[in-house]
Amino acid sequence: IDAFGILRSRVEACQAEGSLDPRPSADAASLILWSLVHGLARLEREGLIAGMVEGAGGDAGMAKEALVDAMRCILKENRDKGRPTKRP
Repeated sequence: IDAFGILRSRVEACQAEGSLDPRPSADAASLILWSLVHGLARLEREGLIAGMVEGAGGDAGMAKEALVDAMRCILKENRDKGRPTKRP
């Protein structure tokens, strides 16, 4: 399975329909998303997210949800910055 190719095709589709900023190339946007997800996965796998958050007195589960929410927010903000979309 060409996971990066699948991601790239989804990025292209999202850029075409207006939910992702079309200014970075599909290759660049895909690499950014790929790197972000793999970086977070590694931090999670090694227990670093939980360790950092719990060490500061926080809740690791809530921190992980906040990270996912932040990624969604970033994608939504890029979509909503006055760029025309093809969606109704």
